[in-house]
Amino acid sequence: MEGLKYSDYDQWSEISKQYIFEAWVPFVPDRPLDFFVHNEGSVTEGFITSVIDDRTVYSIHKAVIPLKRRKVVILTADSLCKDKYYPDILVAKIVSIKDHHRDQEWYKLLVQDKHALFVHLPAEITGEESYINMAQVTSIGKKLLIEKKNILSAGRMQLVERRHKECIDLGVIKTEIEEAINE
Repeated sequence: MEGLKYSDYDQWSEISKQYIFEAWVPFVPDRPLDFFVHNEGSVTEGFITSVIDDRTVYSIHKAVIPLKRRKVVILTADSLCKDKYYPDILVAKIVSIKDHHRDQEWYKLLVQDKHALFVHLPAEITGEESYINMAQVTSIGKKLLIEKKNILSAGRMQLVERRHKECIDLGVIKTEIEEAINE
């Protein structure tokens, strides 16, 4: 069954840093979140609502979040990628470049490897010219991986890692330590 290969823990040995995968990535639309509320006494039946009653006795709620199939590059170290007890990995989304992008100033910086947040990928890597968006690094479950597609060259991966560090240094990406301090 397609899309379920990485639900098998034994397949996690195929996951490695620097690889490009297709994955199901959470996509937050321009509207409030929807929530699934169970019917009383049922585990599988219920209804979807955009509002949760703040007087509820339940401490856990299920958000209904759409998933978008997209290419990602794995940023997590190999030892954690293959670890059966560590279910999540850090990925950066890959975004296709459209014709209208090529006229914009950021695109010129991108192809010269001077853009602060993006890393250029020529068409031969993903099948179409694209870029890695280092400002939108996210954690996903390994079970959301669909299919291994390609591997970045060592040079491209070094640039990805440098951009990732720069995004953290600039505060574009918050670290767990910063989030804990701000709470």
